[in-house]
Amino acid sequence: LKPPARAAARPPLQPRLAVAPLVCGMAPWGLDLVPWLRRLQGSAFGRRGSALVRSRAFRWASGTATLGCVAWEVVEHFAAMHEEHGMAELCFGLPQEVRKARREKEARFRALLEQARQRQAAGGVPADTLEAHRLLYPGLSPEELRTRRQEHGAVKWTEKALQVAVAMSPLLEVGAGRGQWQKALTERGANVLAYDDMSSPTVRLGLIGQVNRGNEEVVRRHADRALLLVYPNPGPMARKCLENYAGDALVYVGEGRGGVNGDDAFFDLLSAEWRLVN
Repeated sequence: LKPPARAAARPPLQPRLAVAPLVCGMAPWGLDLVPWLRRLQGSAFGRRGSALVRSRAFRWASGTATLGCVAWEVVEHFAAMHEEHGMAELCFGLPQEVRKARREKEARFRALLEQARQRQAAGGVPADTLEAHRLLYPGLSPEELRTRRQEHGAVKWTEKALQVAVAMSPLLEVGAGRGQWQKALTERGANVLAYDDMSSPTVRLGLIGQVNRGNEEVVRRHADRALLLVYPNPGPMARKCLENYAGDALVYVGEGRGGVNGDDAFFDLLSAEWRLVN
């Protein structure tokens, strides 16, 4: 992603609502309509129509329709803006059905944890950890999951994703974990300076790549490098990195708004200050 700092400023959002008064008597072909309109206004039909226009129900319906038109213009403008930048998936976030499925899975997982706690408190049989694993990772065995995390870290890469990141070298990675991405990118020719605050329990298993101790504050010193964020935690770390970054290139690997990476403030910054280039 690139910040559009050098691009022309986008004009403020202006909802459009056109009101065109009908003045038939001013048109050349409408000169004879004025007397007719006056007679119509005095007729019973005209009086009923006038009363309808002045009624509360008509004013309420008219106001609702007007607000609806304005709201639709706003939504259409916002959607077009993000479609133009190719950032709809990031800024609008995960589909509602995906979020719903995750909430249901989380509820089932919490129920399993509560059942395990109750059995342990009652001195019963140990909890079936395999049941929880199948719920969270239905397509992977425990051994496959351990192998994948050992090789790739929090998220598995594709060769295409690595090549995109390599093209942005030199890179500054924050939240690098054990350094799997740093190692893979370096092996493909990238210059990667990686940092992690070493707070994750997985770091205690030993580093795989070259990772230095540091947090989002180190970003201030490396405006000359593209910022690389790989599957950042759901807290404020990603947002703080972006706020501290004075460079002009971000490589982000993760889910959109509402997912497991970053917070709403992070995606607000992406939406307002960055454009997608690849």
